[in-house]
Amino acid sequence: MLGRKTESTAGVTFGPHRSRRGGRGCGAASAAWPKGEVRGALLEDGRMIRVPAHAVESIAELLTSGARLAVGGEGLLTEFGTVIEAREVGTSDDSLGPFKPKK
Repeated sequence: MLGRKTESTAGVTFGPHRSRRGGRGCGAASAAWPKGEVRGALLEDGRMIRVPAHAVESIAELLTSGARLAVGGEGLLTEFGTVIEAREVGTSDDSLGPFKPKK
């Protein structure tokens, strides 16, 4: 069962519980929820990036296919793949910053 294993990828250790995660790569596609609202991106390596609803508009250009995207946040490795709940975003690790607060 994947949830019991520990796997190391690019210096980040994934275990069965939520933990600090980072992701960077090119977006393969925007991720839309059932009503069609964009709420994240799918990276080329298959990791799903989820962003807060209030932040989508301000980073829309980073959530498009082919855009360079780097995120930091809380993540989870499941048998279906890795999901990262982004808390900071940028185009590279050096440009990571928190999302703007809700209005």
